[in-house]
Amino acid sequence: MRKKTVAWFFATLLMVFSLSSGSEAKADDPGASILDRGLKYLIQIQNSDGSWPLVAREGGGDLEATLWATRSLFMCRDMGDPEYVVGLEGLAYVVARQKMNGSFSDNAAHTAFALMMLQESGQGKEAMDRAVSWLKKVQNGDGGWRSGLSGPSLSIYTAVVLVAFNMVGIPATDGAVQKGISWLKTAQNPDGGWGMPKGGPSLCLGSSWALTALGAYGFTPDSKPVEKGLSWLLEMQTERNGGFVLFHHPALTADPELTAYALITLSRFKGQDRAIQRAVAYLADVQKPDGVFVSNLPKEFKKKRKPNTQSTCFVIWALKALGR
Repeated sequence: MRKKTVAWFFATLLMVFSLSSGSEAKADDPGASILDRGLKYLIQIQNSDGSWPLVAREGGGDLEATLWATRSLFMCRDMGDPEYVVGLEGLAYVVARQKMNGSFSDNAAHTAFALMMLQESGQGKEAMDRAVSWLKKVQNGDGGWRSGLSGPSLSIYTAVVLVAFNMVGIPATDGAVQKGISWLKTAQNPDGGWGMPKGGPSLCLGSSWALTALGAYGFTPDSKPVEKGLSWLLEMQTERNGGFVLFHHPALTADPELTAYALITLSRFKGQDRAIQRAVAYLADVQKPDGVFVSNLPKEFKKKRKPNTQSTCFVIWALKALGR
């Protein structure tokens, strides 16, 4: 009897050790738990009409926030999952708001993000074709894209459109893509980064998206634009906590949304494991217990830090890009 008791004790101890070892291995990569908490937060704050607010309990549905949140759900959940149905509600909200001209809000970024979401859903072919047609129609003569119906080409808008075009299968040989890539290359600053307008001070925001677009269309780390761009971007990662800042300045602190943009970029190029690991650890450290992320990056906040849908969704996108 005593032998059986001792054997049972050691068997139980071994099982507990095995389970705890598995938990510790999972804890070494916090990306999965960050993503899971972020998704739970998004589901909790969805409005009754299927939309998402930019900030929970502040205003009604926001089209762009709904695009990001809906894509996040389709990225992470399969058809048949309860959360997938939540995404379908967001999809219906978005499709109903496409304009007759094929755009969403007459805005290139909104329309590009809608393309990404529709591609992720596997639905809405006609809506996608109309959106692509509108984006090609409003491309500036210099090859870039602007925010609305007029104005100069901007790095982030141009890059977001190109990333969306790549996602829906528009090849590098397409004329609009070639002109967009050409504009991005000429808009790169001598320091390797990109400003918002051509020639503006280099910012992590535009630089990350520009590099992601170039990577999507086959540019490798040894190509000159990417080599210079990655070098500049990695200088924006803080030594203190691994997060990324908007530009070099001692008063700036790391931001989770900027860090997400940088991670999306770094996932495109090999050899960035250490930078990625440090950035993911930073995101795990700053995520709030309810799953949301706090940032002052959304322009609507006027540099005030708020927990918000936008930053949370881009963190989810980054983690999925990393294979979490």
